[in-house]
Amino acid sequence: MVPEQSYWPIYIGLGVLVSVIVILGLFFVFVWLKEKENNRKNNIRYQRFMALLHSVHVHLWTYDVKNRLFVWQNYNGNTARTYSPMALSKRYPIKDFEHLRDELESIIKGEATTGSVLLRAKDEETEERDYVVNMMPATHGSDRTPNIIVGAEIDITESKSRQKAASDMMLRYQSVFNIAMTDMALYDADGYLVDFNQKVCETFNGTFESIKAQHLNLSSLLQMTPEEVRNMEHFHATLIDRYVKELDDFVFYEMQVIPIYDEQHQLTGYFGTGISRTEHVKSYKKLMNDVKTLAKTNKEVTDYINNINYLLQVGGVRIAEYAPDIHMLTIFKGINEVQLSLTQARCMTLLDNSAKNRTMRLLNSMDSRTTKPISVELKTTLRSKNRLPLFLQMHFIPVLDASGQVTKYFGLCRDVSEVKETERQLEIESINAQDEENIKNVFLRNMSYEIRTPLASVVGFAELFDMPHDAEEEPMFIEQIKSNSSYLLTLINEILFLSRLDAKMIEFKPQPTDIAAVFDAHCQNAWNNFKKPNVEYVVENHYKKMEVVIDDGHLSTIIGHIASNAAQHTNEGRVCARYDYIHGHLIVTIEDTGNGIESSSLPHIFERFASKTKNGTGLGLPICKELTEQMGGSFEINSELGRGTTVWISIPCQVLNIERKDRL
Repeated sequence: MVPEQSYWPIYIGLGVLVSVIVILGLFFVFVWLKEKENNRKNNIRYQRFMALLHSVHVHLWTYDVKNRLFVWQNYNGNTARTYSPMALSKRYPIKDFEHLRDELESIIKGEATTGSVLLRAKDEETEERDYVVNMMPATHGSDRTPNIIVGAEIDITESKSRQKAASDMMLRYQSVFNIAMTDMALYDADGYLVDFNQKVCETFNGTFESIKAQHLNLSSLLQMTPEEVRNMEHFHATLIDRYVKELDDFVFYEMQVIPIYDEQHQLTGYFGTGISRTEHVKSYKKLMNDVKTLAKTNKEVTDYINNINYLLQVGGVRIAEYAPDIHMLTIFKGINEVQLSLTQARCMTLLDNSAKNRTMRLLNSMDSRTTKPISVELKTTLRSKNRLPLFLQMHFIPVLDASGQVTKYFGLCRDVSEVKETERQLEIESINAQDEENIKNVFLRNMSYEIRTPLASVVGFAELFDMPHDAEEEPMFIEQIKSNSSYLLTLINEILFLSRLDAKMIEFKPQPTDIAAVFDAHCQNAWNNFKKPNVEYVVENHYKKMEVVIDDGHLSTIIGHIASNAAQHTNEGRVCARYDYIHGHLIVTIEDTGNGIESSSLPHIFERFASKTKNGTGLGLPICKELTEQMGGSFEINSELGRGTTVWISIPCQVLNIERKDRL
């Protein structure tokens, strides 16, 4: 018999083969999907890259070395146009195309790895534009020679135009800068001198190198802080200084400076112009000296001048002159004696900020030689002889020459500081009087209402005894009369106490007091009448002894009011009081977990009768705050509706002895 043949090995082999085929199939599908996803991502990157090239006006083309064919790519990555070398040569001038051809040949022969050439070409609208073309090989053949060369054609027409315009502008600027009849200078963003024309060298009798070596800065030149220079919009004044070391005399220099900003409004520097006024000043000084000499030689004139000087001294008046030619203000102590000579810049530094804009307009008006009289009242940064802020009242009239032109301004300068201080005090007193009157009227209205209510209750229930009634009702009548009488008595006492506070009639008598010994009693006395079963009352006392000099009587009044308020408004939770001594102040803190105060009511919490409750008069918090402040302390309150209230009281005091408890 032929043994039965087993087919199991064949089945196993077929199964393994099928499994391998399925695995290979799945692997190839996975690879195909991965490659497809990579192609999609690469395509997106390529499109973004082409869009970026489009935004910067860059065109891509390729050159097929074997087929001698130029292929232009559009911004979607597709072929836009193809050119043969002959067709492409028509797009460029002959010399430019020859340069392009030579660069390509150098790359093809391996003589260069990259190439670059400038071309002028016509676009679709037949407008000639400038391009720069950068080339490099993309792929190589088996012999290492390039197969495909990539070129990037960048449109530089606008850039070249801007460069040419900037160059032309710079040439014109240099021409004007150097031949100008006035001084011109440039400063960097930090205010340092970086460039100036030849006229500056002539004005200051120095060389470019010697003036540049001074490291001049606008901050020192204009007598301003660096911050004021950075925020400056315009500067125009006459300066007095010795700018160059080679000079033996001071220079009177009229200077204008404006800041320079870029397109993003960032400060890039400053531009300044100037002209020397030294000769004008010398002429003016000579004229004044001649006047003085003439006055000394004439006895009658001298006596007359002495009388005027006496009157000016008694009246507290000074003669003032402003010369628009040199932009200088001169203050005379008498007629001939110069007290101050101020440039415009110096005038501005002596004025209060509130007067600077008005003064600048006044100076500009006189520089424009207005023929109208000028009157102004200015606040300065100086102090008068009585240590008051110095206010000056100035009156100027123009002085005209024979042709009717203004030559200078003559005026009088008067110190009105005491008058201004008197006016200020009167205004403050008037406002305070009006405020006090309003407060008193409101307080009297509220007080009359608050007193009338319990008084009417007392009278009403008392009258019920004379009317028919049940005997069982009499205890209720008596209780209402006692309750309202007690409330009325408390209200009257607090009103009288608050009135004494308003009149500053409360006398404070600080005495040595051991706060550690009395603080617990103050709090417990306030809580006794308002304790509730679900509330924990805690006094935190961390001191064995704290002896300070303070008015304990008024301190107990403050603590009593605040502690009783906390107890009244807390139905469950905790009421806690503590104290401490910090930097010369007794700090008392009372906090609770009670009802709290609405945020809208907090700003009005210290108004009288504003915090009135069922058991309170509404005067407790105003009394505590006013009493604390009159003791030299501060009173603060923080509260959140439904989350409780915290009160901080700080009162200055002198400490005598402190002993803390031992910590466990």
